[in-house]
Amino acid sequence: MLASKLMIQDFPIIKESDNIDRVSEVAFEFDVFHVPIVKGEKYVGLLPFDILSELDILEDKKILEFRNDLLPISIKESDFVFSAIKPIADMELTLMPVVDENEKLIGVIRNIDIIKYLSQTISLSEPGSFITLMVNQRDYNLQEISRIVESNNAKVLSLYLEPTNETDEMLVTLKIDRKIISHILATFNRFGYQYLAHSGFEEHNNDLLDRYRLLMKMMNI
Repeated sequence: MLASKLMIQDFPIIKESDNIDRVSEVAFEFDVFHVPIVKGEKYVGLLPFDILSELDILEDKKILEFRNDLLPISIKESDFVFSAIKPIADMELTLMPVVDENEKLIGVIRNIDIIKYLSQTISLSEPGSFITLMVNQRDYNLQEISRIVESNNAKVLSLYLEPTNETDEMLVTLKIDRKIISHILATFNRFGYQYLAHSGFEEHNNDLLDRYRLLMKMMNI
């Protein structure tokens, strides 16, 4: 799923000229510890609520005073949701700002929203692996995809389809009941399928597996 599809669009806009009490209100309302800050139309960074002392809040200081504490982190609206998992886990963020091509803040994705999305689309509780394919909508063939998996003595536990920016392409995410999937990946290659990511446990440098592990870490934040 693209970031633009999962983000909260009506998240309050907080300017660096606002007072700290505005940050407190938004943090408690949305149950987050990080709040995006803008200057004019442009997003400038993420303010960690936990760096603020009780005195800062009581004195109702200007956000501008904490400009050096802002975290310059965000993703584009056209990025996939998976791209938010690593920075959220590494930096223990409670949300990820989403910006457009002009760095204008257009929404946020909370870590809880990512967890809910993944739990709905991927059978995380079942042992196995998952593969994400990029498929032209006209070429999508569920029977062929299942046959490729089953020809390697494996089964498809779940399957989820989602559109991409390209109107004629979509992502097909498969959950498979095997941890070793090199033969399955080779068969998909042989049939001309493009896989974007996978979590085969025999792969030591697999980006999606790293993100899966980071998701597990993120769930314990």
